[in-house]
Amino acid sequence: MHIANQQLLRTALLGLGFFFLFAGYNSLTNMEKTFLLSLQKDVPSFHGDGYIAQSIVYAVFAITLWLAPSVISITGPRLAMFFSAIGYEVFILSLFIPLTWVTYLSSIMAGCMAAILWTGHVNYLVLNSEPYMIAKCAGLFSAIFQLSMFPGNLFVYFKFHNIKYIDVETRKSILIVLAGIISIGVIIIGLARPPHRTSTFDANLDEHLSHKKRGPIQALKKLWTTFFLKEVVALYFIYGATGLLLAFNHVVSASIGFTQHFGDTRKRYVPLAGFFCGLGGVVGAILPFFVTTKKNFLFLRPLTFIAMVTIILGLLLSYLVLPEDALFGDTTTRPFVESNVAVALMISTLLGIGENSFTNEMTDLVGTLFPNDSAQAFAALLFLKNICVAIGFYISNYIGLYTQIYVMSIFTFVGTIGLTWAGYLLALRQGQHPSLKGPQLHAEISPGTINSADSLK
Repeated sequence: MHIANQQLLRTALLGLGFFFLFAGYNSLTNMEKTFLLSLQKDVPSFHGDGYIAQSIVYAVFAITLWLAPSVISITGPRLAMFFSAIGYEVFILSLFIPLTWVTYLSSIMAGCMAAILWTGHVNYLVLNSEPYMIAKCAGLFSAIFQLSMFPGNLFVYFKFHNIKYIDVETRKSILIVLAGIISIGVIIIGLARPPHRTSTFDANLDEHLSHKKRGPIQALKKLWTTFFLKEVVALYFIYGATGLLLAFNHVVSASIGFTQHFGDTRKRYVPLAGFFCGLGGVVGAILPFFVTTKKNFLFLRPLTFIAMVTIILGLLLSYLVLPEDALFGDTTTRPFVESNVAVALMISTLLGIGENSFTNEMTDLVGTLFPNDSAQAFAALLFLKNICVAIGFYISNYIGLYTQIYVMSIFTFVGTIGLTWAGYLLALRQGQHPSLKGPQLHAEISPGTINSADSLK
């Protein structure tokens, strides 16, 4: 089998594992605010909040990212991903215990596991991809991963048929099914094949390359120095923007379920919003397979332009058709434009397209900038992203929808500029003339040996 096909096959297997893992996990977190509010009504002593729980997950995720490269330098990406996946199973099972401290403790554990899982995933993809295959492998993985938004959310959608309130039996049946789905993902991730690629790199391509396997202390030091490289600094705002957007996608789902204007069956639309967000994510993930032109549009790479436009459109629709206070709980407030559920669900689709188009561009760019230091580069940037996710969830208990939209619009514009600037720096590094050709991530790279053992998402 051709090496490129082998790499795609290994990527697809890993993607399938993540598909099942997050079919269960994301379906729950998408409705966690609504889910825990129902639990509070049945168990008055329970005070857990969905936004706070997710804020804890992503805050711990961000902090643990500083240690993830050190962990993966010891275990390698496959073993690290397998044990991290088990942590997601424990998180779901913990919700059978209606205690506030258990919910928040399991959120801390989920954050730790997420940092190792996603750092290992990115490192695995880079070690498994030729330079010209990084975008395609990332796109294939992302497409399979985004499909995970479908089965769990559809199951919950039909489970919520004709109900206004999530009762005890409904909650238990949902948790049992989602835990079973996650178990399948854990098994598949455990069967992931070792990554392999044949390409070589010029040692001058990244002046910070090291061809020695790093220990945990060296990996931590490398992460710290990588955090302040100018190419990484240029990407701060775009990673921050996608972090805020990830939290906002969950807020939009909850807001639709809290807007009484959408009728008595509005709770059913919460998982449906997650479904359409996943649909948009799939579209964004497969765009690199079809948008192949290197010609810039308004100084932006095509996918960057598509991502920016779809996000701005999604934010504009959110401003028009959702009430300012819809994210806090059930509201009778009327939006600026009274619309139907279909338009509200379109918001999730647009934001899903934009977020994943940006993610593909970011993965492609960082993987090419740092072929031997992908773990450290991604960990540094994911630290920023997840701090922003944590902030996004936390402020959603206190700051209205419209203020969040203003902030995300600014981050999106500034982040787009930073992403373009990082591409410009790469073009300079590869000896291109950016003003004439624009940044092209997969220019030919002269020979040199890549150290595939430099393992750390």
